[in-house]
Amino acid sequence: ACAVGARAFAKVIRVAKGLSLRAFPVRLLLASVTMAGLFVLSRELTGQSLSVGAGYEVLRDWLFVEADIAVWLLIAVFAIRAVASAATVVGGGVGGVFIPLVVGTKDGFGVVRDPIACKPAVMAETDQYVAFGSEYRALVNLPGIEDARVWEPEPATVYFWKH
Repeated sequence: ACAVGARAFAKVIRVAKGLSLRAFPVRLLLASVTMAGLFVLSRELTGQSLSVGAGYEVLRDWLFVEADIAVWLLIAVFAIRAVASAATVVGGGVGGVFIPLVVGTKDGFGVVRDPIACKPAVMAETDQYVAFGSEYRALVNLPGIEDARVWEPEPATVYFWKH
């Protein structure tokens, strides 16, 4: 299912890149209408925005309380965020594209931030795990976080962990 989602997201971004070649007023209109529509849709679905911001509150408030709708909410979050990312690309921005890059291998994983560090990133390391998040509050409920080394990766520096 994740591979299908990744392929769909890649296709949506390819289409968005094609649309980003149109005249600026057309791109601006397409991106603005799409983002406004996603904002209204997500507010109707959850009472909160899924298209802008971290979306942490929605996941915290709904996934851990309403287990019977968790899968459908995750699908909605993925779809709305994917379309919002595409709308951002159409409008000429990069704010919705997933940066920093986290890559998993068969024996570990690596993290790298873009050279200008336009997206936040935070790491937490203990003897049991290495965790990655886009903000500190994403890590606060991890076991043993109070004893973890919590830090921000440097821009344009590759970090790798083996297990």
